[in-house]
Amino acid sequence: MTRPDLRPMSVGEILDRTASLYRSNFVLFFGISLVPHVFVMAWVLTQVTIQGPPPRIEPRAVRDLVLFAGTIAEYEFGYLFAQASTAFAVSELYWGRKASVTASLIQVIRKFGRLTRCVLLNGLALFIGFVPFGVPGVFLACRLLVGLPAAVLEDLGARQSFRRSFSLTKGHSGRALGVYALVLILRIAVFLLILYPSRLVAELARIHPAAAIPWRDALAFVNVSMATLIDPFLTIGATVFYFDLRVRKEALDLQMMMSAAENFPAKPVSVPTT
Repeated sequence: MTRPDLRPMSVGEILDRTASLYRSNFVLFFGISLVPHVFVMAWVLTQVTIQGPPPRIEPRAVRDLVLFAGTIAEYEFGYLFAQASTAFAVSELYWGRKASVTASLIQVIRKFGRLTRCVLLNGLALFIGFVPFGVPGVFLACRLLVGLPAAVLEDLGARQSFRRSFSLTKGHSGRALGVYALVLILRIAVFLLILYPSRLVAELARIHPAAAIPWRDALAFVNVSMATLIDPFLTIGATVFYFDLRVRKEALDLQMMMSAAENFPAKPVSVPTT
């Protein structure tokens, strides 16, 4: 299997490499994204049902607690499995090895506890950065972009991956923002695509709640399906960016070349007889 070339890249080249990897391995990355999003879809439909009308859980405080706990679990399961498995698959392609959906998901299962702590720590840091401050949260998100790939590929703990991401992205926050920009543009496109149908469903729910239920479920299905397609772009881009940073700062390309040379079998040399 041909591995992607390792060299320092511009933001445009990172985005092009991201799109190229996704396009040439679409079944792999879509399959990885699909598995956790099936469970996300189940929770979204459950959430819609709980919220009513009429509300299925009373009192309201209990209903809100159930929804909050389910949303945290959805984020943990969906984000962790989709993103961490994708990072592992990209790494396998970079090393010239065959990647599969099953092998990628198994790797996450084996490291589930440690990766869970990484995701929760990063999520807490971003929550603290965004809610009170806003703009500093964007900077923090850029500095933490390669935290999960580092945790997956270097077997790091939560605090180690946090520090590792800060170390690698030092001086490269603007380039990290370019990776986020790609995903943001795609998400805005999806938002505009379903904006008008969402308003129609909301108006129908106001007038005739029972008639709006199948349309509401269909809209939730479309929304999750679009997320299944778009989400791999972020982690593929983050992992490509991770490799780019290691090439720039740690000469990873030379390390991989030396590793390949050590594992390459020497060709037999024929000695002419006299």
